[in-house]
This record gives sequence, structure tokens and C-alpha cells, in this order.
Amino acid sequence: MRSSKGITLDEFKNQLAIADIVGRFVKLTRHGRELTGLCPFHKEKTPSFSVVEDKGFYHCFGCGAHGSAIDFVMNLERLSFPEALTRLAELTGIEAPQTTRKAPEDPKLKSIETANGEALRWFQSQLNSSAGTAARNYLAQRKIAHAVCAQFQLGYAPNARTALKDHLTAQGYDSGLLVEAGLVSKLDDGSIIDRFRDRLMYPILDVRNRCLAFGGRALGPAKAKYLNTAETPVFKKGEQLYGLNFAKAAAHRANRVFVVEGYMDVIAMHRGELPIAVAPLGTAVTEAQLKKLWQCADEPVFCLDGDQAGERASMRVAERAMPMLSPGKSLQFVSLPSGLDPDSLLEAQGIDGLHAALEHTETMIDFIFRTKLRANSGETPERRARLKKDLVMLAGTISDPDIRAQYQAMFRQKIDELWHRPAPKHWQKAPNNRRDFNRLRSNAASSLLTRQHGELTHTERNAELDILRPLIANPGIFEAIEHEFVDIEFAEQDLRAVKTEILEFFSTIDSHPALDAAQLRDHLTRHGFGTLVKEMETPTFGGWKLPKEVRSVSEVERWRSQVSKWHTMRRQRAESEALLDDLLDDDPATATARLASLKQMLGDEESDP
Repeated sequence: MRSSKGITLDEFKNQLAIADIVGRFVKLTRHGRELTGLCPFHKEKTPSFSVVEDKGFYHCFGCGAHGSAIDFVMNLERLSFPEALTRLAELTGIEAPQTTRKAPEDPKLKSIETANGEALRWFQSQLNSSAGTAARNYLAQRKIAHAVCAQFQLGYAPNARTALKDHLTAQGYDSGLLVEAGLVSKLDDGSIIDRFRDRLMYPILDVRNRCLAFGGRALGPAKAKYLNTAETPVFKKGEQLYGLNFAKAAAHRANRVFVVEGYMDVIAMHRGELPIAVAPLGTAVTEAQLKKLWQCADEPVFCLDGDQAGERASMRVAERAMPMLSPGKSLQFVSLPSGLDPDSLLEAQGIDGLHAALEHTETMIDFIFRTKLRANSGETPERRARLKKDLVMLAGTISDPDIRAQYQAMFRQKIDELWHRPAPKHWQKAPNNRRDFNRLRSNAASSLLTRQHGELTHTERNAELDILRPLIANPGIFEAIEHEFVDIEFAEQDLRAVKTEILEFFSTIDSHPALDAAQLRDHLTRHGFGTLVKEMETPTFGGWKLPKEVRSVSEVERWRSQVSKWHTMRRQRAESEALLDDLLDDDPATATARLASLKQMLGDEESDP
């Protein structure tokens, strides 16, 4: 079939050099008539992927992938057939055929795209000029190398009212078009000024690397820390993902894509050797973005900030995705340490720490159940009934009937396993033991789920915070408690990280008693623990008001008393978990002895003055 441009599809195919095209993505080695390499469609260590040039096809003897150059690009980058033709035209310079008549291109849209491209180049030049010194210093402080800046095409918008406007109008761009492109703003008095001023600029590119819009981070005082281009004829923020142009091909090959919160998190993931990360553009994740993610991987991993706001955002994503679930298409979730995002985690723990944190993923159903259970502990029959109803109703929003039925059944099963599992037969024979079992079974249900995910109860977490709180409020006590503080092993990962940073801070200070608490708080905040610092400023330590200055040895003794209580709580938790294991393993003799030990421990604790 001859296209409207005079070239047939067969003629286009015949001009494609498959080795050159595949070679852009796969390192090929020649063996006679064939070229071999590692298959980009599955993980392998020994090459089983080959390209036969004279026949124009590729084939993998490992996973069975097979096809032409067009098939290769379609499957590798998950493009439609027309998109693959356009992509190949971009890669090879060969004009692509149009097998159907294409609507004429809107000249205004093309003008906006070219204006954005010119703005992008100008922002980059400003970053490298004397005007961009502060922006370069900020990037250096964040350990963003020049090569990374170039890869992500970062730029700088100077602190001037019309610098970009003046440049673009001098290039022949109409000011009205620049307003429509979102590069400048028109004020009530009719004057036109730059939309972005004194901001580090992140270009937002589509998968064809066309600049659609910008995000700007304020480097000085501003009402909004981050500012995005308003929606324009070429930019709908609910349809785009930052970094998708870099991540799509690699994510498809790995069948894995991470969704993080912001621009710097995407860049941090690339710096952390994980070039398969994208970010929404400051809005709740939309159906269009979920569809784009599922084009990259079967189970995108949402890795939002490790705080309550991040968990709430993850829950909203799960609820949005429920109606869209289909066979093989779901989501996974990662809960980062509280107060940390991928950028600050990379800074605090390095590449190994980042990778380790991202290994602990949860399936969608486990994440939803854990989150809903935390919000509704099920301590009474009424709350349990409400939890069960909420979960079943949420599962009812799934469109696919088979997946819907499985979610509803699994939610019911999880609830039954927590609260309705019958006591072992040995325990049913003895009324007192049965009563003890039922009481312990009910009390342990939520803590068992918590234990499975390595989390602490609210009381246990607060006890750990109470060890840090007096030190944050009064660094002067550090000298007296230093050796004991070093030996403390916090259960929560984020608190272990804070402890490491506190020790690092004190190692650079000569005179501990003269320390100002503001210095320590500022140090922790600058290293990514601002949220935790605010949480620890709540004066709950021991039920008494936190001291603002060094007063007496009694403050150190109070701290030691709190540490002692924390150790007791840790022993009680370990003993309770071991008891629960014995009960579930149907070992009444061992459980009876352990129960007596636990009761003795609790009694000793209550009798302490």
C-alpha cells in the first residue's frame, strides 16, 4: 500500500538496517553471519540473542522474542505501530510512511514546542553563566555532577522580570504565544513578565524528548517552592510523567519502574544506578499516568516519601488503581524510613542503603490491608465489622470480576486469620488456659501483623523517640551519656539513621556543654530529618517538660531511667512474640511456662517505684 507521502511500508522496511537499530540498545558481537548479545527482553548472563542482518530479523533462543526492526522498537519501548514508525524515522533519518491520511499539524502547537525548546537552551546557558552561580552552588551542595545536569538538561531562570521574554521576542516569538505556552505571565495592568524567576529549571520532556513544559525550584524567598508550567495546548500535567523519556526503555527491559515524588528523587534514582524512575507532576496520580506506567512494567513500584503524608498519597494511588486492575497488572509499594525520600536516603546511606530500602516491597493487597488495619485497629467487634465492610467495599470497585472476587476472598481470609483462628485442641480442654489464649490472641492480632512488616506499635515508637527527645532539646547532656547512647540499637531504621547523624554532629564539636540545641536541630534538618525533629520537639519525655538548659545530674538520671524502661519494653515484646509463636505452634507446655515468665516480668515492672 502506497502512503500519502509516496513511500510504501515495504520500501521503508527495506531501508532499515536492523543491526544498526538494535545496536543502539544492545552491545552486539559478530559471529560469522550473525551478531549476538544479551537479550534486552529478559535477564540473562550468557548471550542467547542474535541478529541476522541478511534476513532482517532478531531472535532470542532464551525467551523466544522474534521479529523485525519495527517489532524490536515496538516491544522494547512499548510503542504502537504508528509510534514505532515515527521513532524509527527519528533514529535513522528515513522518512516514515503514513498508511492513513494524517490530520494537518497545528502550526500553533509546533510554535509552542519550538518556543519551549529555545527557552530550554536559554535556561541552560544561564545556568553556566555568572548569573547561575547560586544555582550551580546549590547543585554542588546536592552532589549533582555536571554530567547529570547535562543529562537532565537542567537550567536556571535569572531573577529578572523580563529576561526570558526579551530573549524570545528578540528571536521572533510573539508575546501572546509565549503567554499561551506558559513561559510568561500577563498581569492585570497588561504588562508581561517571566513566569519563572530565580529558579532551578527542570525541563519536562515527552518520550520523543520534546520539551512540553518546565518545573522550577525557588532558590530564594518565594510563595511556592516548586512552580510548574500551567496547562497549555501541548502540556496536560495529568498525562505526563517526569523522567519517562529516560526510564521507559530501561524499565521495559527490566519489567520494573519506580514512581517517586519529585524531580530530585528521579535524579537521585539515576545517581543511585536505578535509571527506571519517574514522578508525577505535583498532582494525584491519574488514570492516564497509571496506563503509561503499566506500559513500562506489569507492577510499578510506588516509592513515595516515608511519612504519614506519603502513606496517605500511596493509599490514594491504590484506591485510584483498584477499578483498573487487570490480569497481570497491579502495583507494589515501598515504605521508606520516616522523614526520608530517595534523594535524602541516597545522601544519608549511599547507593547500597537506597537499594536495600527498595528491596522490601509490598503487594497491593498487603499494603491496603496493613494501612487500613493501622487506621482501624479492630479492637472491638464493631470496629472489626467496619474494617471488613470497608475492605470488601473497596475490593468491590475492581472492574475485573475474577480479580474482584479474589480480593474480597483474600481480605476476608486475612481478617479471619487475625481474629477468628480457633485455639489449639490442647488449650480448648482447659478453661483457664483457653481464656488466656483468647485474650492473648485478641491482643496479639494487630501486633502480629505489625511484626510481619517490621514495624513498632505507637507506644514502642514513642519510647524510642523519648530517648532522643531530651538530647535534641538539651545537647548539653551528651557528654554524660555518650557511651551509653552509642550502645543503643534502635528498632526503627529512621531512628538508627538519626542516631548516626547525631554522633557525626558531636564528633565535630569540641565543647558539648556549650552547645545550642538550635545547632543540632539545624544539622539534622539539613541532613533530611526535619520531620523527625519536629516530631521529637513534642514534650512527652517521661511526662515532664523538656529542659531548655543544663540544670542538674537528675536530668541524666531521668534519661537513663527512660532507657531502662525501653529495654524492658523490648524484652516484653520479644517474650510476647515468642509466646504467640508457641501458641500458634500448638505447644501448650512451653507456652504455659513462657506465659508465667511474661506475667512475672509485667508484675515486676508494675511494682517498680
